[in-house]
Amino acid sequence: MQIIIIGCGKVGSSLARQLVALDHDVVIIESDSKLMLQADDIDCIKITGVPIDRDVLRQAGLVGDPVILPQAVYAHVEGADRHNHHIYNQFVILVPRRDELRQFLQDNGVGCEIYYPLCLHQQECLKDETFRQQHFPVAERAAATSLALPIYPELTGDQLAFVVETIQRFYQDR
Repeated sequence: MQIIIIGCGKVGSSLARQLVALDHDVVIIESDSKLMLQADDIDCIKITGVPIDRDVLRQAGLVGDPVILPQAVYAHVEGADRHNHHIYNQFVILVPRRDELRQFLQDNGVGCEIYYPLCLHQQECLKDETFRQQHFPVAERAAATSLALPIYPELTGDQLAFVVETIQRFYQDR
């Protein structure tokens, strides 16, 4: 099985080593040539470039356009060059007492979600002790404190104000 890893930092290079040891065909895509040096000892395909570049994806073996990039999706739309930007599908905040806030928001009719409760190195798919013994404090803090709030085009100003006021009320009352 071919596995493409985007990013060759500490986690990406460690994951690549483990997957190569399990006889997987691994491709690493990294935009920073200095970070790619961490993969010098790994027997895999290494591509230095931006992972959303169509040529880089082709070099990685993604042929026949299996990945549709935003530029390609909207290229036929008049004015697409002026409107090809982030869709803001998640608005994530980092907060203390995240689980209590989540329950308070839900109790008050505000939808919210924890999308990534565990860091990558804590996931079952990386149950190898190499990863379990690693400590990634920034990722661990993000996993413990991140909460996604409502964000979508139809969100009205009044609804947004209600979300903000509900969060303020939670922290004022405690």
